Amino acid sequence: MGIIAIDTKPLSYRLSMPNKLFEMSFAGVPILAKKELIDTEEFIQEIGNGELINFDNKEALVYEISKFLLKNDKYQIIEEKQKILEEKYSWQEQERKLMDIYRRMFKKENI
Repeated sequence: MGIIAIDTKPLSYRLSMPNKLFEMSFAGVPILAKKELIDTEEFIQEIGNGELINFDNKEALVYEISKFLLKNDKYQIIEEKQKILEEKYSWQEQERKLMDIYRRMFKKENI
C-alpha cells in the first residue's frame, strides 16, 4: 500500500496531486490518502484505487490502516478504470496535451 499524508495547511498542498499518486496508481498499488487532499480525493474516487482517511486521530489511524490492509484487494483497479487512468493521466496523454498547447501558442504568435 502507498500512503499520501501531505501537510494540508497550505491551500496549494490541499489542491495538489503529487507524482507519487500517479506512480502508485500506474503500479497498481492501493493508496491510503489524507482526507483533506481535494484533488487527490477526486482522483481516488474516479479511479477507485484507495481510501481517504483522517490522519490526525492517531488511535483511529492504526485501525484504518489495519482495515485497509485487510481489504486492499478491493482497491485493485478494474479494467474500465485502468483505461480511464491511461487515457486521461498517462505520460503519453500529458505529452499530447502539452504539444497541443505549444502548437496553439505558436500559431497565435505567427498570425
